[in-house]
Amino acid sequence: MHLELTPAQRAFRARVEQFAAEVVAPRAAAIDESGDFPRDVLREAAAQGLTGMTVPAAWGGAGLDFVSYVLAIEAIARASATVAVSLSVTNSLVADVLAHVGRTPQKEQWLRPLASGEAIGAFALSEPDAGTDAANQQTRAVRVGHGYRITGRKVWVANAEAAAVAIVFASTRPGQRGQGVTAFLVPMNTPGIVRTARADSLGVRGLGCTDLELDIEVGDDQVLGAVDQGFRVAMWALAGGRVAIAAQALGIGQAALVE
Repeated sequence: MHLELTPAQRAFRARVEQFAAEVVAPRAAAIDESGDFPRDVLREAAAQGLTGMTVPAAWGGAGLDFVSYVLAIEAIARASATVAVSLSVTNSLVADVLAHVGRTPQKEQWLRPLASGEAIGAFALSEPDAGTDAANQQTRAVRVGHGYRITGRKVWVANAEAAAVAIVFASTRPGQRGQGVTAFLVPMNTPGIVRTARADSLGVRGLGCTDLELDIEVGDDQVLGAVDQGFRVAMWALAGGRVAIAAQALGIGQAALVE
């Protein structure tokens, strides 16, 4: 097994480390103290190609490999855990998922804006009784006309304060758990979405976490992947997200040792 970084990977890491030192680190303390979502830093990260790192170039992304992605998240996390998590959500949990299972019109509408940083993504899976047990979705999607009415509550939705689009998971076959969950692409300006601020947290402040109260209608064209197969979509997304979480932990640990 070859474990050495390629010249391109080393050069990319050096560029991200410079960005982290010059742009992210000087803002990190203020982000943590204020709890404000760092829109300015995310815009500058997008200009560096960090909001669509593994998205194919054909869809506006950087088309990088996952080793490069991990190197970038690790470097950003050394400067700010908050910025690293926000980038992980919009990359691993939204843009990568859309690139993986999205239909062409969905990609045209959302993947390019996500990759360019024009749009920020959120991932609405967790509920009061569906955290570790993510298959226990109580949010319901009921068939109405040429779409669905989605009602329910999502909690701890990272990036939701600033997101333009969210992947929302809901039960389309109540009682069937992972065999009856569907994923939907939902613009965050959809009527019937109410953001509710979360109580303050001890760490990763400024992540834009809110709860979402949902009473919305979506069309069939907003189904992401196959109907009733959304749990597979969620697990695929979280598998990539765990890679980013590991990279964040390494970066945070390195910063703690240096300090």
